[in-house]
Formats: sequence, C-alpha cells, structure tokens
Amino acid sequence: MTTYAIELRLAGRPFFVELFDSIPDGRPFSLLQPFVEPRKRLGLEVWAPTREATVVLRLAFGRPEGITRLNALRLNRLIRENRRSLDFELVASIVRERGTEDWVEKNLIKLLSGRADTTKR
Repeated sequence: MTTYAIELRLAGRPFFVELFDSIPDGRPFSLLQPFVEPRKRLGLEVWAPTREATVVLRLAFGRPEGITRLNALRLNRLIRENRRSLDFELVASIVRERGTEDWVEKNLIKLLSGRADTTKR
C-alpha cells in the first residue's frame, strides 16, 4: 500500500492530509461508501470517512504496519476530542460488518501492552 501524507499548520495546529491507494486494512475503497460524508477542509469540499469510520480504520491497521505509535496518538486525540459525539455502538457494528474483529483485538492488545511500533519513519 502506498500512503501519501502532507502536514499543514492551521492556526498553529497540525492538520494532516493522507491519501491511500487502498484502505489501510487492505480492503477495497467501495466498502467505505456507506461511511463517508462531505466535508469542507481548507476551502475544499472533500468526501471523508465519518468519525466512527476513521476510528475503525485506525484500529484495524493491518500487517505489515499494524498500528504505529503515531496512529495510536492521533486516534487517542480524535476519541478524546469527539467522545460525546462518537457513536461507539456504530464503531463496533462497522468492525463486525467489515470482519476486522481479530485485527482490532490484536492492535488493542499491542497498544495496551506498550508494544506499538515506535520506530521513526
């Protein structure tokens, strides 16, 4: 999988734009169709995964990368900033529907044990 990432600064805060040639768990983009919504970012109108789908995608990072420290930190921030508006039942439903329960469980165990990849890329 090829990933392109650009870091921008908005009002002094980092803003990341990531482009993938496939979903980070290696599955086709069409599986995300029910979980995307139009958003306006940096004066652009784009289609992006819902917050719940973003949580699922970050939790389900597959091999060889698995979930990295950077992804774990960004996921944690996303959840903290949106805790009240996130539908965690929908997150669980998407994980089940995509059949990624095993990947998510392995990534969570890895994170909780402190073994997330901390190498710099």
